[in-house]
Amino acid sequence: MYKIIILLSLFCFFTSVQSLACCAERNYRLFPLGEYNQEVVFAEFDFSRKCKGDRKIGIGEKNEFWIKGVVNLVRFENDSVILIENIDTIELKECTCTFNNQYEKSNYDSLLQKYYNKALHLVKDKEGFILAKPIEITFNDDSNISLNETILTYKGSLEIDTDQDFFWACETANVIEDRLYETANFKISILRLSCGSIGKDAISHNSERFQKFETAFWKEEATYHGNNCDYVYVKSKMK
Repeated sequence: MYKIIILLSLFCFFTSVQSLACCAERNYRLFPLGEYNQEVVFAEFDFSRKCKGDRKIGIGEKNEFWIKGVVNLVRFENDSVILIENIDTIELKECTCTFNNQYEKSNYDSLLQKYYNKALHLVKDKEGFILAKPIEITFNDDSNISLNETILTYKGSLEIDTDQDFFWACETANVIEDRLYETANFKISILRLSCGSIGKDAISHNSERFQKFETAFWKEEATYHGNNCDYVYVKSKMK
């Protein structure tokens, strides 16, 4: 039985000002770049969203959505993600918008794409580096999920303790993406959990970006006090 590697530590958005918590959202992204020295290398994005404005809860027309966090180059070794190099620290204004129009007004993709490119270029020209190949992506797959208390089992063998990462954010975590990549020696799967689901327009947008490896970064719609988290499992083709 493969156990998905849980990459998020417990993160709570407690604040003395209750209204601030309503806008807080955690986002953790992993993008396989390729294989180097017989290890899989990823671009890691670990950031949160907050709002600035009169009400600071993402509703008023003058609200600003901001993202703050880090971008790292990491490798996968012995079922763990190991830091190779910090790419940058980010604190960027995503848009002046509300929850209702954030998806249309956000410039999230273009803001973060340059950090993805920077991570990719750091390893792409290294001798022996093998670029990852996107194979398949599935959205909103609830047919392969079973839940026993807080343990989410996916496709009968992959387990996540959702209580660790989602108890504070939503009652039930949904599998919004199942992404499959390959290198010469590995199969790489990224399972993405979220408090919400993905709509038709977003599925079309995300599918296109998934196939174009150089523009791999995309976003979800903002949610109230939400959480979006990637989990990775890597399988050697030799086993």
